[in-house]
Amino acid sequence: MKKTIKKMDLSSLKTLSKEEMKTVEGGYKTAGGRKSSNVIDLRGFPRIENLYEALT
Repeated sequence: MKKTIKKMDLSSLKTLSKEEMKTVEGGYKTAGGRKSSNVIDLRGFPRIENLYEALT
């Protein structure tokens, strides 16, 4: 997890609002998932909660 976090570009995360983060979470949990260049690539994280915990 630590290595994955270090490799991520967190500058894009700071530009996301709370509503946008909810959209990303919802898209990640849907079957097939949503692909967009405007959101963080969450592949590699077993669960979305792990990403939130790692960033707080």
